[in-house]
Amino acid sequence: HMLTRMLNNLKHIYVEKEDYEHALAVCDLIILLLPQAASERRDRGLMHLQLKCYGRALHDLKAYLELAPEAEDREEIRAHLKTIREALAMLN
Repeated sequence: HMLTRMLNNLKHIYVEKEDYEHALAVCDLIILLLPQAASERRDRGLMHLQLKCYGRALHDLKAYLELAPEAEDREEIRAHLKTIREALAMLN
């Protein structure tokens, strides 16, 4: 998809500028176009984590591991999930 490529380029520009709110909005659009794109779930989860939206980060990162159980970065993502669960426990 040409549109998906354009949105990915825009997302990367926002991430480089650490503008996670706009990057997140673009990620949402990409996921609407490609709901099974595991890497987009991971990226959106990591953006939610940057914005301290722990519940949403947990949801997306778990979805990423379900969509890509053999992902090369699965241990890193599991570590993020552990950190998120600890943060959520402290907030409760």
